[in-house]
Amino acid sequence: MNILSRDKQIEIIAALSEGLSIRSVERLTGVHRDTIMRLGARVGRGCAELHDRMMVGLRVPRIEGDELWAYVGCKQKRVTRANVAVKGDQYTYVALAASRLANSGVPRPCGGRSPRRSSSSPRSGNRSAVGHFDQLRGAQQPFAADGIAAVYSAH
Repeated sequence: MNILSRDKQIEIIAALSEGLSIRSVERLTGVHRDTIMRLGARVGRGCAELHDRMMVGLRVPRIEGDELWAYVGCKQKRVTRANVAVKGDQYTYVALAASRLANSGVPRPCGGRSPRRSSSSPRSGNRSAVGHFDQLRGAQQPFAADGIAAVYSAH
C-alpha cells in the first residue's frame, strides 16, 4: 500500500477546496481519482468530527434557517412504489448564526418534507447553536418551520 506524502495530501485538498474536479486534480497531481476520493472522504469525516466537538452550545442572538432541496435518482413525480424510500425529493435543513462571532452553518440530515421527517431530521444532529429563530426562508409548510425552530430555539 502506498502512502501519499503530507505535501501531496495538502496539494490535493487545496485543489479540491479551490473547486477543481476530481479528474482535474488527478491530471494535475498524478494521483488516481479513487485515492483522491478516499482522501477527500477521510478529511471530510475529520472536519465533521472537529465541527461537532468545537461548535457546541453556542449562544447566538439570532439564527436564520433555510432548507435546501435536491432530488436523488429522480424527481418525486417519477418515483415508483418500489423505490420511494431511496429516491425522490430530499431536503437538508440549515441553521446559520446571524452574528459575526459565530458565523457557522449547522447542516442537518436530509429527509422528506413530511411532518414526521421535518420535525425529526434536525434533532438527529448535535445541538450546536441555541438562540432566537428570527427568519426561516424557504419552508412554506408550517410543519417544516415548527420542526426546525423547535430544535434551535432557546428553552
